[in-house]
Amino acid sequence: MKRIGINLILLLLCLMAGLASCARNKKLQNQAETMYRKGNYEAAAFYAVESLKLKPDYRKAQITLKETWPKAVLERSERVMLLRERQDDEKWEALLGEYLALEKLNNGIRSLPPLTDAETGLRINFDLRDYSSQISEARENTAASYYQKGMHQSRMDTSKAGQRIAAEYFKKAMNILPNYLDSAARYETARQNAVTRIAILPFEDKSGTMKRYGSVPDILGDMIISDLMQQGDKLEYTELITRDRIDQVIQEQQLGTSGLIDENSAATIGHLLGAHAILSGNVLQINHESPRTINREQVAKAEIEEDGKDEPIKISCTYTKFTRSCGFQILASYTLLDVSSGKILTHKSFNPSYDWEESWARIVDGDDRALSAEELELVKKPEPLPPSATNMFNRVLQNLSREIVNHVMGNIR
Repeated sequence: MKRIGINLILLLLCLMAGLASCARNKKLQNQAETMYRKGNYEAAAFYAVESLKLKPDYRKAQITLKETWPKAVLERSERVMLLRERQDDEKWEALLGEYLALEKLNNGIRSLPPLTDAETGLRINFDLRDYSSQISEARENTAASYYQKGMHQSRMDTSKAGQRIAAEYFKKAMNILPNYLDSAARYETARQNAVTRIAILPFEDKSGTMKRYGSVPDILGDMIISDLMQQGDKLEYTELITRDRIDQVIQEQQLGTSGLIDENSAATIGHLLGAHAILSGNVLQINHESPRTINREQVAKAEIEEDGKDEPIKISCTYTKFTRSCGFQILASYTLLDVSSGKILTHKSFNPSYDWEESWARIVDGDDRALSAEELELVKKPEPLPPSATNMFNRVLQNLSREIVNHVMGNIR
């Protein structure tokens, strides 16, 4: 009996899976028909392919595929003919896209098992052309076009902005055809010429907290550098001068950080550090709102039914609601200064904060049946412990670092 039960369960699971597959199969075909009516033959063909993967003998999907696939190929082929008549080099990337789309249509057919017409029993065939040589030609010419643009740009415009454009052209050439000629080397040369080197100087702590939370300038500086490094590709044209190098120059030149980057000294400091821009800042205020608790006595009233009594009885419950809160705020500012001109590129102040508040309650007297579900939850809740000042400080300082980095990234791209 046990074996029969297992077999029945397996049979039921198979039936359910089959029904689910059938439902999805029909849904895909419906989507194919919708795309066909809209004139989107390519999308219709792909939906029909997915339907036939689930049920190769599905007659409706077979008909849809036989009607839409040739039309999709014809549309792409006509665009190829028009593009080939153009005389400019811009056509090659568009041609590459068309040939890749044609190859994708072929791959859709190749992904299917052999199809047999559900009505005639004859094999369904499709004319799959080989586009490999055309794809190779289009890749080669597209890469060559970007490479030549990069060469021209790098020679004609030696500014950072111009070199960045050149680097992007060489990168596009490599994306189309990896290891194309010396694109990698020329990209790196152009990128280096486009790089902005930033020196992040230690922030000044003007908060008057006497290092109660550690060395705030060092902690914030490390956080900013860490958050910048996490920007990944966004730092493609930005380099950070190491903290060790900055400390070394400051010590060698016997420079204090206070007043270090006024217009008169910016060029000298930038030359010593090899920097194009200098980032500095001040931590102006650090405020910790110690935990405080307020309480308020409240009365909950209700009417309840009791066995043996005709009328509802009135009950009440007196409880004290406690609310504990604390917070932390930091006020800081930063300046990004251009070394060559000594002018301020951007300056901004930030005031991130963290506010914590929790409530709980305790019954004074009365019948707890008068309490609502929400009030009962507060009564059952243990007395919460507020976060430590150190934890709140670290959280707010991390938010400050991220706000500064986001603003910096918006001004150096």
